[in-house]
Amino acid sequence: MAQVPVGRMPAIAEDRPWLKGARVFVQQTLWPGMEALDADYPGREKPDYRKRYLQAAAFFGCFVAAVLGSAAIHPFLAFPVFLGGIISLFVIGALMGSGQPAEQVAKARAMEKRVVADIAGFLGFTYRPDATGEAAGDARADLRDAGVLPYEPEHCHWSEGLRVTGDGYAADVWDLVVSQYGPEVRDQNTPFEGMAVRIAPTRKQIAGNVVGIGRQTFFRRATGPVWIGSGERPEYEPVDLESLEFEQRFTVFATDQVGARYLLTPAFMARLVGMTDVIGCDAAHFVCVDSHLTLLFDTRSDPFEIGDGKTLCDAASVERVFAELSSILDLAEALDLDSRTRV
Repeated sequence: MAQVPVGRMPAIAEDRPWLKGARVFVQQTLWPGMEALDADYPGREKPDYRKRYLQAAAFFGCFVAAVLGSAAIHPFLAFPVFLGGIISLFVIGALMGSGQPAEQVAKARAMEKRVVADIAGFLGFTYRPDATGEAAGDARADLRDAGVLPYEPEHCHWSEGLRVTGDGYAADVWDLVVSQYGPEVRDQNTPFEGMAVRIAPTRKQIAGNVVGIGRQTFFRRATGPVWIGSGERPEYEPVDLESLEFEQRFTVFATDQVGARYLLTPAFMARLVGMTDVIGCDAAHFVCVDSHLTLLFDTRSDPFEIGDGKTLCDAASVERVFAELSSILDLAEALDLDSRTRV
């Protein structure tokens, strides 16, 4: 039986209307249910991609030093050392792969999704086991047409999602993996793994198309549109904004400057920056087409996972799911508020 942490309950700040009653829900409903599930939770291995990058860099440095050192001793020694290094690379790669049975992984993922669905249900979301429907199809088309997700459709795997409808908007959330080997293959070579969000305001009409490309870091890589800087899409012009913090996070292009500024109000930009902080992702992009906003967050993780890999009853991950879903509602509310105040 899994060891459930004692005395560490999730701390949920009830600072939004949709969070009222969250503490009671967690203490009386969610946490007891998680404890019951945890008794049969098989656990799940969660790879540390940053650690793997550092290990690969260290191995490569030693490999180069060994080849150069052997060549300095005698030129004929370089080839066997090089060959031995290549063989070692494949052996280490095989040993670093997950040895957990696929059945256990599937069971663990199903239990985690059940918990996330319960949290989402409290916040007003409806869980959907797949990514079918008009919203998902439109999101795929908008991202591909804008060049933000420049991969073949068969390599973009959209799986389970959430949907919420509020006064003045509808929002969808999906798990998205880009992999030529299928949605279950998630490793450091996967071009994209994370969350896709689509918000459709029903009162705010935005002229033109707007594309925002998030900054990239070594560990948070994200491929932006290939047309940027190439002159292939002259209809997209850079947009200068008044928010220094937002411009440090995103580079924005638009086909209509007025429409871009109507979307990127101070309230919206502040909440989108806050959303990237909550999700913990610098590699974020957004596309606005026909007044529909689609966002990508390359988190290198499954948004529908919870727990620490050993136990479901992990307070930090429960707090994370509440915060991420709340930030989506916060952003949708900002769009609707802007439309009503004519910002």
